[in-house]
Amino acid sequence: MGLITPDLSGLVDGQTADASDVKNPLNTIINEFNGNISANNIANNTITGQQIVNSVALTTPAITSPTFIGTVDGWINPNSTWTYASANTITVTSGAASIYAVGDKIKLTQTTVKYFYITGVADTVLTITGGTDYTLLNAAISLNYYSHGNAIGFPTSFTIATNQTFSMNGREGKIRGWNDLITNGVASYFATTVTYGVAFASVQCSPMVSYMGGSTNPPTVLDYGTGFGVAYPTAQSAGIAGFSPALWFPAAPTINWHYGISWEATGKF
Repeated sequence: MGLITPDLSGLVDGQTADASDVKNPLNTIINEFNGNISANNIANNTITGQQIVNSVALTTPAITSPTFIGTVDGWINPNSTWTYASANTITVTSGAASIYAVGDKIKLTQTTVKYFYITGVADTVLTITGGTDYTLLNAAISLNYYSHGNAIGFPTSFTIATNQTFSMNGREGKIRGWNDLITNGVASYFATTVTYGVAFASVQCSPMVSYMGGSTNPPTVLDYGTGFGVAYPTAQSAGIAGFSPALWFPAAPTINWHYGISWEATGKF
């Protein structure tokens, strides 16, 4: 629709006007407002956000591309306040289970930008972990966002303990670790205890272990030895906090050689 141009020719100075001379132009204007307003009738910058009523229902198709101005970076603003509850919990608005999920990523600011995984969701509480890389402080939280998938800036993994990194995919968490065993030239059996840097809540998968040996730490020269072997649990259940890999040889290996154990464990929250 173009500009509204009602016919006013029936209205002449000094002459009596009929009802139709008034009604017809008014009806023209009314009809145009009743569903025919378009961008051609509205000057640029005349309607602002304050003039648009909140909570107006949109019907399909209501939004067409391009819709948003700015960067679409994967982060969602929850439009609610988050507050510190403890070093690994955040208090949020009631109804969290309908917004957040275990495995979601979050981003917030406490002087600096910090990132965490959500490992538990209750009605008003999010349980989180940022490993040892990020610490939630008893301080104000601002610029808080969450993401159900990929989000720009989120780390590929967190350090959760010495030589352990952690990442999540949905409810599943994965720990990758490295441990060093040093031979003493006497014993032919060596074991160590691995404690996971994060506790899984449900049944865990068996750790997958690989190994290499050499005279440096980490080993650079491979020395598997005759009959070299690795022992580790074949199954783990809920509540297990780690495992005990071991190496053994038919005879004592060279003294002060480093045998590195690289392992991976998965579990669910």
